Amino acid sequence: MFNLNLTGGLLVQKVAKSSPASAAGIRGGYIPANIGGKEMLFGGDIILKIGPQETCHVGCLEGVKKLLVNKEKIAVSYLREGKEHMVTVDASEVRKNFLTIN
Repeated sequence: MFNLNLTGGLLVQKVAKSSPASAAGIRGGYIPANIGGKEMLFGGDIILKIGPQETCHVGCLEGVKKLLVNKEKIAVSYLREGKEHMVTVDASEVRKNFLTIN
């Protein structure tokens, strides 16, 4: 992928304003496209790793939820314009619904 040795990643289509991802500088897509009848936005960052887990596909994140459920600071590695970047997302001020284990 992108001439890099990557197994996959998660394309960021949108980032909510005032969210921890927005505060960390993660960018969503801005180029509209229709792929197989599905509207998508391209041009956003590609999340490569959340905490210790590579993001090869959405299923890869199931196990990492248990590791991150009580974390307030989460390391995120992402690809932007062909270069890998690392940020720390501060989830301490928001409710971590996406990490809640049911």
